[in-house]
Amino acid sequence: MRHMFEDYTKKNVALPAELRPLIMSVPVKEGDSSAVDFLLNLHDTTQNSDLKSDTCDALTATRDVTVAARLLARLKDGKLVKPQDVDRWLVYLLRNHYTRATAWQWMVDEWAWLQKTFENDKSYDYLPRYAASVVNTPEYAQKYHDLFDSKIDQPMLKRNITIGFEEITARLTWLSRDLKAIQKFLK
Repeated sequence: MRHMFEDYTKKNVALPAELRPLIMSVPVKEGDSSAVDFLLNLHDTTQNSDLKSDTCDALTATRDVTVAARLLARLKDGKLVKPQDVDRWLVYLLRNHYTRATAWQWMVDEWAWLQKTFENDKSYDYLPRYAASVVNTPEYAQKYHDLFDSKIDQPMLKRNITIGFEEITARLTWLSRDLKAIQKFLK
């Protein structure tokens, strides 16, 4: 797939749309900084919304926390990332095992900005659910509580924070009960 990305960047050979994000993510995962720069430029200059989404998917597959921090820094600039796309970038970085800690800390540090920017938007109340969806350790369960316990009195967030607590509890219970058996089976 790497050669397909190189043909795309150097020879302008079209990528199959259904595989485009996967093909674009390969050099990003491998730590190719020129591919990251190319994709950021492509994202910033294209008018094609599908291509913008595909570059987001590829870039957020990074394994480099420095790249993740660079991507997160762009979220507050509406000229680079449209406000309606911020949650996609953030969620994909939270779901990425390699960048989760960086994205989580950014979310904690920038919560006031997220609230100010999105409190009148339906994506605001989704943020607790998105955050809960990546919690699978007691450490992150505590981080979730640290972030959201004080926000449960916000009517817009209350329901999704409560659901997030329940999902996390169920997930941690399931993991503690079944993880060893599953790992044994897979060996």
